[in-house]
Amino acid sequence: MRRVTATHAPAWGLIAANIAIAPALADAPPQDAIVKLEPAASLAEILVDYETTLLGEISAHRVYLLDVPDGWNEDAFELALETDVRIETAELNYGADAPGGHTQSFYLGVMPAEFLGQYLWDRVGLGAAHATTGGQGVTIALLDTGVDASHLALAGVGLLGGIDFVDQDADPDDAPDGADTDGDGLTDELVGHGTFLAGLLATVAPDASILPVRVLDADGTGHVFRLIQGIYYAADEGARVINMSLGTVIESAALEQAVEYARANGAVLIAAVGNEGVEDPSLYPYATSNVFGIASTDVADHKSPFSSYGAGVDLCAPGSDVVSIVPDNGYGRADGTSTSTAIVSACAALVIAHEPTLGPEEIEAALAAGAVDIDPINPGFAGLLGAGLIDAAGALAAVQSGEPVPADLDENGSVGMSDLLILIAQWGQPDSAADLNDDGVVNFADIMILIANWG
Repeated sequence: MRRVTATHAPAWGLIAANIAIAPALADAPPQDAIVKLEPAASLAEILVDYETTLLGEISAHRVYLLDVPDGWNEDAFELALETDVRIETAELNYGADAPGGHTQSFYLGVMPAEFLGQYLWDRVGLGAAHATTGGQGVTIALLDTGVDASHLALAGVGLLGGIDFVDQDADPDDAPDGADTDGDGLTDELVGHGTFLAGLLATVAPDASILPVRVLDADGTGHVFRLIQGIYYAADEGARVINMSLGTVIESAALEQAVEYARANGAVLIAAVGNEGVEDPSLYPYATSNVFGIASTDVADHKSPFSSYGAGVDLCAPGSDVVSIVPDNGYGRADGTSTSTAIVSACAALVIAHEPTLGPEEIEAALAAGAVDIDPINPGFAGLLGAGLIDAAGALAAVQSGEPVPADLDENGSVGMSDLLILIAQWGQPDSAADLNDDGVVNFADIMILIANWG
């Protein structure tokens, strides 16, 4: 099976979690294939003709997981399926070897006050944004390891029932299973990943609904068929935002089709760029067409050392030294583009709640238009961090006016005396948000731009 791994995860205690960001393909041959049948094709006939077994299905979309039959070479099986006129698309669903990537430390025992008081809430403009909307009426699908719905921090949150595509049941709990499924010598090292992200979603968009869709096991492993099950399910359940803090190194036509279906149904799909620290990573779904890709920044708005980057990045969000909730009413601290992705997903929900008629492209455009340019303080990554740092208030202002107000320095949707005072306080400073004409310094020319936008 193709391996999908979470792009960060808090592990228990003061131990390091070995996270497979870019796992190598296994030497063992794949054991199953994903096929999409033509509308008039008979699944029963396909099963008989190839003497294969049905392992999974997304029947409403004619997508099925088939076992590679005994006596078949896997490449020959794929070729036969591809050339069968009854089959629209076919691809092998490869397995993955032991995890690669790098090691990060994640810490538990964090106090709740550290969650509520951390730097990132102010950094992404939540105060002003929440004066306008909390994300009411919007469903965010969280495709991950599940969610501990019993956590006290989620009491009162619109947490929907969801589904578990790992255990094939209706209980997407974020719980250990006691098995080392990825063979790395660590057991259940990614338990808590989904819960961690749910805590961020619920804080940034407190009035939105969260739909847990479990596609990763307790070790953070999965495969493409399970991922596309999650995308189709989320879209059919009416999710307007689909958060995918996970990745695989294998490009997939089936994944592309699932993304296009969800997007056609009004969903914006948001994915992590990964934690390998490389340029233009071949990590999917981030590298899939029409997926909004997110990189990570630190407390100083610099690119996080671990974060990948590139021309395909759309936005950045805080991902260094982030605090959130973990199972059993705990709190933890972690790094990763997973957290950045969740923050942007929740901001997207705020934009949609404010203007529900927006389509995916318009939602993405608003998020980008409201972002803070951080290229000047990241000179080595100019043009490789997307539109900049997510700003929820700025995105809402972009929706309200059709474009962001250039001189709205306090991000309250209008330009006035408070903005003038901010500009004066930053007079003569380089690389400042008050440098409205981008000439490298705050001066009289910037005051003229501010006055032109007054009101």
